Amino acid sequence: MPTDGAPSEAVTTPFVPGYKLGRWTWKSTIRFTAYNLAGLTCAFYSSLVLLVVSPLRILTPALFRVCARWSLASMASLAAIVHRLLVGQCGFIITGDAAKIGPRAIAMANHQTYYDWWFIGLFLWHQNGLAIQSLKIILMDILKYIPFYGWIAYFSDFIFLKQRWSIDQARLQSALEPLAKGNRIKESLFLLLFPEGLLVHSQNLESAATYIKKCKDDGKPFIPRQPKHVILPRSKGLWACLKHLNPPSGGAGNVDMLVDMTMGISPSSRGDLTGLWPVSAYDPFTIFGVGGSTVINGIHLDVRVIDKDVVKQLIALDETELDTWLKKVWEGKDDLMAYFHEHGTFVGFQRQGDLYRNSLPNAAAASALNSGNKGSKNPSIAGSTKSKSSFLSFRSTASSRSVVEENGLSITERFFFKTAPNKQQVLMCIMLRLRMPPSVQAFDPARVVDLVRIAQAKHYRLSAWVDHETLGALPFCEKASDLPTNYRLLERKSDNDWFDVYHDEINTNFDTDDVTRPLWRTSILMPQEWLPSSDSDLFRGQTPIVPVHRIKREHPIFYDRQVAGFGLSVPASVPDSKTFEIMFTFHHCLGDGLSMFAFARTFLDVVDAKHLNSKDLKLSEIVVSKDPPPVLDNLFNPNVVEILPAAVGMAFKALGKKSKRLGHSDENPGPDAPIVPLPSSQTAHAAPPSPSSSPEPQEGPSRGPSPEPIIMGPLSRTGSGHTNVRFMYFAAEFTNVLRKRAKVEKTTIGAVLVVASLAACRAVFVHGVKRDGGDVRKEVPEKQGWVVTNSIRHILPQSKLLQGGDRETDEALKVFGGYAGELHHVNQCVPEIRSLHLKGSVSNNLKINDDSHIWDRARHIKRSIMTSFRASIQRMKVANYAYRHPKIWKAAEKRIDLSKMSRMFSCEVANLNAWEYPSAPPDAPASDERVRVDYFGGGLNASFEGSRGLFSVGIITLGGNMSVFVCYDTKAVSVDEAEVFFRSFAQTLKRMSEAGHKATVADMIY
Repeated sequence: MPTDGAPSEAVTTPFVPGYKLGRWTWKSTIRFTAYNLAGLTCAFYSSLVLLVVSPLRILTPALFRVCARWSLASMASLAAIVHRLLVGQCGFIITGDAAKIGPRAIAMANHQTYYDWWFIGLFLWHQNGLAIQSLKIILMDILKYIPFYGWIAYFSDFIFLKQRWSIDQARLQSALEPLAKGNRIKESLFLLLFPEGLLVHSQNLESAATYIKKCKDDGKPFIPRQPKHVILPRSKGLWACLKHLNPPSGGAGNVDMLVDMTMGISPSSRGDLTGLWPVSAYDPFTIFGVGGSTVINGIHLDVRVIDKDVVKQLIALDETELDTWLKKVWEGKDDLMAYFHEHGTFVGFQRQGDLYRNSLPNAAAASALNSGNKGSKNPSIAGSTKSKSSFLSFRSTASSRSVVEENGLSITERFFFKTAPNKQQVLMCIMLRLRMPPSVQAFDPARVVDLVRIAQAKHYRLSAWVDHETLGALPFCEKASDLPTNYRLLERKSDNDWFDVYHDEINTNFDTDDVTRPLWRTSILMPQEWLPSSDSDLFRGQTPIVPVHRIKREHPIFYDRQVAGFGLSVPASVPDSKTFEIMFTFHHCLGDGLSMFAFARTFLDVVDAKHLNSKDLKLSEIVVSKDPPPVLDNLFNPNVVEILPAAVGMAFKALGKKSKRLGHSDENPGPDAPIVPLPSSQTAHAAPPSPSSSPEPQEGPSRGPSPEPIIMGPLSRTGSGHTNVRFMYFAAEFTNVLRKRAKVEKTTIGAVLVVASLAACRAVFVHGVKRDGGDVRKEVPEKQGWVVTNSIRHILPQSKLLQGGDRETDEALKVFGGYAGELHHVNQCVPEIRSLHLKGSVSNNLKINDDSHIWDRARHIKRSIMTSFRASIQRMKVANYAYRHPKIWKAAEKRIDLSKMSRMFSCEVANLNAWEYPSAPPDAPASDERVRVDYFGGGLNASFEGSRGLFSVGIITLGGNMSVFVCYDTKAVSVDEAEVFFRSFAQTLKRMSEAGHKATVADMIY
């Protein structure tokens, strides 16, 4: 069992019927008491506010409702924080249509525990902070007498019923009709009811069996099926809600959005817990005493927004017809819950047609089918990325004001674009080693440049320039043939020539003042015989980043390029093949890492025998994209209640202890001896380089006969960085073994890569202390910080991932643009108020020393990555809110000093995840007409101000083959320290593939 109480381990606890999930211990007693005291405090505060303003209920009801709604939102905010601190954070896995929920809706849900309303309330609060204000629940009348809690619910216009229709009918009418009239039609509404009325357990199922038998005896036309995991619903409450909130007169106040919600709690009490009903398995002491996150692995919510044309037909039904429809829907819900109890998730459940439409009475169903909906079939349920708060990724469809223009840069991208001319820009570069298909006889560099233009034309951001005043991207032209493209053609003499070119690319700034050129470029390395003549238009059209005579490096690449150790070498190219390397370098203001990979995929789609052998690509007929990428910032319109908890947490972190920057600097100088290149393997036995000698700047590979005058922009305004890059490679045979080993240990390959990076950093720290004669036990840090980037593109409008779409073909993953499309999870104590632009959740809880169990650390990292979605999106909302308020934004910008935020973490891991080859794999048969991808990789430079990791690790996996590009700042990391990191990283991965359950960090790095 992990020492940190992993929720994933809870499912392995042996359960027997009647066994409670918790036992009374002094810790659980304190936790239970503290939670209840804190909850009562929150409720008392809100009740006190309502008591003070209670006269307004008579004098100005509208103003009183505003106070009541804000009081409810405040209590929910405080309660959510208390729940997180004292109970823990349970996972929410959302499937279906949560993103479609509008500002006014009726919702119905199954009822399993006493706290279903609380979990749905958390879902609403985190999806949109003000949505909790709109919550109204239909409850039992006795609940309004509960001190504080019941009073708040009463003043918030919750509806209380005595469960006697003769009394409740009038109550419902008087409570519901005002909601669709007057000024109240402008108020948001989320009316939640539980049609079952009671909790699901054996006694209520027996009552259902009695009712079904009576229906058979009475000869009723519809006999409901005996449920197993839900109980039969009652339709009167839903019928009243639909009728009274949608009067025949119609109007803007009608509430014609109906939401069907199904909740499941894992581990499943009916599956994993050997027969316990949820109400017995998850009692108050279990949730609030033992701690929800200790025993609950996840809260699963399947959210379905019913088509409005179906709702209109429901409104027209009589009470008996609606009762039949609802019971048919509940039969489908029973099937869904049966699937959940078997599989522990809603993901993968296949619906047979449209349940809600097909459950209508025959006449209505036939009418619907004849109108063109025949044969409709809902896609399989597919969940969002599993996270501790994946429900946060859904956007609110309430009216909102865009924070930036449709074609504008996002908030973070604007920050990157404004990098000072004398500072290193944030750059990213991806390289591909390509081999022509056998059917292509001759290589034409002009054709390759044209194919780059075709791919460029498909992406709005790459075909546009950035206006300095509006910070919007504006298209260069209409046709692909007129697109300006930055490219340079270089001679390829050996397999490793591209090392130096990549170094140039990742270190050389763009001229952002030159609006005639795009902020991305291409470098192509090819054999001498393929290079164009110096008098050709193709040659003269080049835009080299520096003149030939100025290729001198202040910080040349220092490491053994001939090394053949595990993972440390790049695969050799196929002998006598038509091979070339191509690199694409992008200013980070244009997009994120997935954008870079998306463009590479677009380019590879057109590099095949058909295009390479075509006589005319007809560029003049290819229209440049006019569709800007969606800006995620515009999907949010946060309010102060919504961002308050995150903002308070960031403020407390800002006031806390500041962490020391890692690596060498003016405050922490490196070794006294000058840094010198390591000896190559060919001279490994020769004498080491003299400490008194300094290396001469290295000449780069030949650039062909490029004349000196060809430059790109004024050289005085194009800065240069000092990032070095190490290129690593792990074949599919190894990664498959490592992935299987990680699965056995209940973690992921992504978490393994992070823990391997941290173990390698520890090896670096130990090496440095020993080298300088220090005390390892005192000077090597026990805790380390890390950053991981993951995509949240599933919330983009064009994404089908939440509906079960294929990741390889999902349109949202093909978009170039939207830096906010990535999120970050970090573990380190940093000044958070200064990191509005660097979204992520922050803590300082990852202990990693020689005695740490390596697999336990990997599991901890996996869980931390899963929880990062909530904190990341909350931080994005804080930045969004600040940007909408110029005074707050300017005050925050004044406090941001990126130079003090650099290298606050040991490593930053940008894992673009595993994909199939977007083109032909290296071993493709000769009949495959696509270009072969023999090697690949990409990374982010590490010498810009604000670079978070001491080492920046870029990872791409294609067909199981994994490339790892490690970038580091040569001013912060000495050559021997970098070499220790490379070797320790590869060694840790290899040993983890063979390591047992109890292996330690020391077993990996020593």
